[in-house]
Amino acid sequence: PGVSQATQQLARALGRGVSLGNMLEAPREGAWGLTVTDELLDAARNAGFATVRLPVRWSSHAQAERPFRIDPVFMARVVSVVHGLQQRGLRVILNQHHYRHLDGDPLDEGDPPQHEGLADERFLALWQQVAERFATVPDDRLLFELYNEPHGRLDAERWNDLMARAVGVVRRSNPTRALLVGPVRWNNAG
Repeated sequence: PGVSQATQQLARALGRGVSLGNMLEAPREGAWGLTVTDELLDAARNAGFATVRLPVRWSSHAQAERPFRIDPVFMARVVSVVHGLQQRGLRVILNQHHYRHLDGDPLDEGDPPQHEGLADERFLALWQQVAERFATVPDDRLLFELYNEPHGRLDAERWNDLMARAVGVVRRSNPTRALLVGPVRWNNAG
């Protein structure tokens, strides 16, 4: 109920999909043994996928203090991957992944230290930058997944509040873009 016809059509159009995990969600691309290559993007298209999910660890590539600016070199890298996928006719689901401070999880090697009281504010600032950067990409070619598997310090009450604020941030520059939102406890259906 309440889902627009356009969103229902987009959901059907997503078709078969694959997630390009362990590349841009690692603390640094290549740290987990994988990098995004043109050959990989070609393989996704040639395998018949219609959609690619691109997990990105924005938090390892942004200032730990205000204004939480995302490293322009990393942003350019993500933009080039999204563009490469779209040039191959693939839809992209772009997300925010492994923000350890947000969940209250132990940091991975390469994660910048940050004052824990800034996690929510920084999460919103990261989404503002991402949303603004991709605002001109057609809505039917790019979707945003606000956060992968909220858990830990993100209980239902805290996540519902933060998610609603994140939707507001994204909607300022992307008023009609489809957003994917999962529930707490690692996207637990219960």
